[in-house]
Amino acid sequence: METKGSLENHISALDIGNSLCIQMTLNTAIELDVLNIIAKSGPGAHLSSKEIVSQIPTTNPISAAKNLERILNLLSVNSFLSISLRPATANDKTVQEKAYGLTKNALCLAPKYQGVKHVKGDMFKSIPKTQSIMLKEVLHNWDDEHCKKILRKCWEALPNTGKVIVVEYVIMPQELKNTPEIVHSLTVDIMMMTLYNGGKQRTTDDFDNLAKSVGFIETKIFPITHVTCVIEFLKRNMV
Repeated sequence: METKGSLENHISALDIGNSLCIQMTLNTAIELDVLNIIAKSGPGAHLSSKEIVSQIPTTNPISAAKNLERILNLLSVNSFLSISLRPATANDKTVQEKAYGLTKNALCLAPKYQGVKHVKGDMFKSIPKTQSIMLKEVLHNWDDEHCKKILRKCWEALPNTGKVIVVEYVIMPQELKNTPEIVHSLTVDIMMMTLYNGGKQRTTDDFDNLAKSVGFIETKIFPITHVTCVIEFLKRNMV
């Protein structure tokens, strides 16, 4: 007989697996350029898995289209894509096929605010000049060398009085206890290792070393929960 505790553990394990699966699926779609392929077809466009695969290099388009449809189905039930049904062929309208379009979640449509300008670009190449830069749960996606590249571009974009504001889960190696916060932080660490090449959670010392390696002078730590911190990298001492 399954106890309440074992059932809760089972559900918790399923939640972790589902979360990993969704992130891996989204990461695969991004690497295959699926979202851009749909976007380039025009506003409101919907494409079938076969139409998308026709724009992706593959040696087995039939199998690729079937596997891609499984990926697209998971993204659609998680609100990244919308689905419409349409005739599979012009000659037989009784046979339907799924077509996939982008939702607001996939388009990352941000609301317009006075004084806010949305700028596209590559943070590894350049960052617009500004007084401060916020990186919320960005650095844990990357290995140390990529983090240094991002932070170096931040340093170049800031005036002498500028700063980078980082919001991240922080690992506290001296406090490895079975609490929800610490379990979550360590779980995310494994997720980063699984999903991204070199991605990881870091200690406060790790963040300080990254910042100072590219020229930031001072690091300030502001814990907001037991494992979440706001971290400021100052370009120069604010004395």
